[in-house]
Amino acid sequence: MRRPHTIAMTSRNAATGFSLVELMVAVTIGLLIVAAMLANLQVSSTSNRTNSRVAEFQTNGRYATDFLRRELQHSGYAGVSWVNLTDTAALAATDYGCGAGFATNIAQSIFGANDTNPYSGSCIPSDNYARGDILVLRRAGLDLIPAATALSATTLYFRSEYVRGSVFLGPTRPAALQTPIEDHLLETDVYYISPWTNSSTEDPKVPALYRMTL
Repeated sequence: MRRPHTIAMTSRNAATGFSLVELMVAVTIGLLIVAAMLANLQVSSTSNRTNSRVAEFQTNGRYATDFLRRELQHSGYAGVSWVNLTDTAALAATDYGCGAGFATNIAQSIFGANDTNPYSGSCIPSDNYARGDILVLRRAGLDLIPAATALSATTLYFRSEYVRGSVFLGPTRPAALQTPIEDHLLETDVYYISPWTNSSTEDPKVPALYRMTL
């Protein structure tokens, strides 16, 4: 009687795994590649944010330049008047924000302060002023106020006639010297550079061009 024999089979192509050293080297190389990719992504993201901010600053600068250009072209507008641009003695003695007679002095259509703030004690406190020039523009509003429109008791207006142009305070319109007459809002704007854009508590502070309407 034959007894069964156990035959051991071996393979010359037996599979073998990675050693611990090989695995650690592979993981290290992978981490280095991932770190390089993340660094490149961060640099790219920072560059994109910088380019976006520069584009925004350029857009805002072009808008401000174009706006000021149009305002300068309109400064001194007085409707049909061409002589005797005046305010009354009472209005000239009244302080409407930047000193007595400041807002109503329409005869001085453009005024500028060279790299200084002469209004630190009134309408532009020192904390609100960063640097640079201050520009003041005065004119009659471009829109005509209809005769039937009620005027505000706290608003300055400009009456335009051929023989004169005069500032008055509503709600009562001055007597007409002749016809035609035109009534407009009086617009006095002050432009200056503020140390911040929205608030003195912002961080970082970004200087901005401000317009103050009196």
